[in-house]
Amino acid sequence: MSERQNKNTSYRMGRIILLLFLLTGLITPGITEGKGLWTLIDSHTAGKEASAGHPRKYLVYSADEAAIRSRLFNLSVIPEQGVVLELPMPGGTTRSFKVWRSSLIPDALAAKYPQLQVFTAVATDNPLVTAKLDFTVFGFHAMIYDDDNTALIDPADNTGSALYTVHYKRDEVHTIAERPACQGTAHTASYQQQIKPARKSTARV
Repeated sequence: MSERQNKNTSYRMGRIILLLFLLTGLITPGITEGKGLWTLIDSHTAGKEASAGHPRKYLVYSADEAAIRSRLFNLSVIPEQGVVLELPMPGGTTRSFKVWRSSLIPDALAAKYPQLQVFTAVATDNPLVTAKLDFTVFGFHAMIYDDDNTALIDPADNTGSALYTVHYKRDEVHTIAERPACQGTAHTASYQQQIKPARKSTARV
């Protein structure tokens, strides 16, 4: 191979390496943002309360609620300004979703419960997979719509433990409406009264 051919080959390889470097820089922020917010733990650590009224199969995650709340409550209602957030899945993996704040909460409800925030999300790897998220004084909730693989993320208890159960809807023993009020406390009933008007208008993307 001549010296000129060697130079051309080196030049092309350099261009390829530079292109890969630039692409990595562009892609990485969207993928890595939101990681480290969820930690999969032994379900027995959550105690009996975590399984009461929950499905036959589920996983338990510990959440960094302060970081999640900080990230979500700063979001815009403009989808293009949404951020990528990792959500835990029932299979033990996480999935990336682009999330933005929903503007569908009635003004009267938003004024009465400023701590209630509702969000819309779309999976970054499949725009047909959507989700509705909310954050209240009782914690974080999510319903991920993926045909027969619809999944839910709910607080494991009312103790402020920051533990969450993640499961497929098909594995539920009770429907959402039939779920017990979390060991008989009034917290869930109060939460349902807050979120009900919002969920009527944000049932699905």
